[in-house]
Amino acid sequence: SLARLVLGELLYDAREYRGLTVAEMATQLGLRPEYLDGLEQGEGNPHIGEIGAWLAVLGYQIKITIEPLEKGKE
Repeated sequence: SLARLVLGELLYDAREYRGLTVAEMATQLGLRPEYLDGLEQGEGNPHIGEIGAWLAVLGYQIKITIEPLEKGKE
């Protein structure tokens, strides 16, 4: 889905910005590199806790906002 691809791209960019390889990141999180690589490519269905843990290792946090739907996109 588009949301997974966007999330994967954001995670990839954040990891690259911090200068970590997929293998280094996986080691820090105790996960398989293949799993993290798949998430970055829009595969899988990570839960919010996984995403939060990943971002915390990279020095980021999740911030969620709720906004009304645009008319016609309900």
